[in-house]
Amino acid sequence: MEIFAWILGIASAVLGFLSIILAIVLTKMTDKTIKAEDARAKELIERIDKRAEQSAKETKEMLERMDQRSEETQKMLERMENGTKEMLERMDRRSEETQKMLERMDRRSEEAQRIMARMSRETKTLLAHISDLIAAEGEKTRELIRTSGVRS
Repeated sequence: MEIFAWILGIASAVLGFLSIILAIVLTKMTDKTIKAEDARAKELIERIDKRAEQSAKETKEMLERMDQRSEETQKMLERMENGTKEMLERMDRRSEETQKMLERMDRRSEEAQRIMARMSRETKTLLAHISDLIAAEGEKTRELIRTSGVRS
């Protein structure tokens, strides 16, 4: 039985030694795997960072273009508003001028109507006077005709 104990002792020692070597090999393989995964993770993170930087840069440029367009649009709207105000002011002035002109025309029309009414009255008076003169001259002429006819 002693041999059996020796064999078991040697086998135990060999198994212990093999387990230490296996542990060392497995540790080194695990380290290599971890280092490889770390490298891949770092590469992936770098790619993501580059993409994020590029995306941030593109977003910043796009926002700057949008701000510029917004400023241009604002300026255009201000110019349109100023133009509209000026046009409305001109229209108001022209409307006032037109209103004043219409008022002057109304006054002149009223004055013309008064003149026409006065001329009509004066014409009627003149016609009545001419009619009276014609009637008076007609009476004189008839009188002359009657007196001339009596003499002959």
